Amino acid sequence: MARETIPEIVELGNRLKDLRKALHISQKDFAASIDVSASFLSEVEAGKTKPGFDFFYNISKNFNVNMAFLLHGTGTMFREKPREPSLGDKKIGEQIETPEELMWYIENSRLFMHTMLGFATKFLYDNENIIKKDIQLTQSGKEKKDE
Repeated sequence: MARETIPEIVELGNRLKDLRKALHISQKDFAASIDVSASFLSEVEAGKTKPGFDFFYNISKNFNVNMAFLLHGTGTMFREKPREPSLGDKKIGEQIETPEELMWYIENSRLFMHTMLGFATKFLYDNENIIKKDIQLTQSGKEKKDE
């Protein structure tokens, strides 16, 4: 029996195809570069399979792709490369002040990435109702601005 397509995943698949065209890379080579099989990538591009975090992380890291573009189709396709701090530029333990700095640590330390994912998951679980209310308030505020 054929799998049903998921509209959000179909949209993601279209963005992935556009990305591959912009990079001038085949489906097979793209799949290999993000450590998935060509058949899995084909299923995602067809809207039949929902990928996990590592799928998105590998695309973002390997091709400097904007995560907001990948997940939601917003923003530019590629991230601007910020000046990459070296450990000499930054003392571990200093406050992270921008999303770009946070992404630098996520991209350069798998330990940091997995720790942050664990923390975020627990935080979301422990604060589910508060976060839902906050999202609703934020979205209703955006709708009022759009009117």
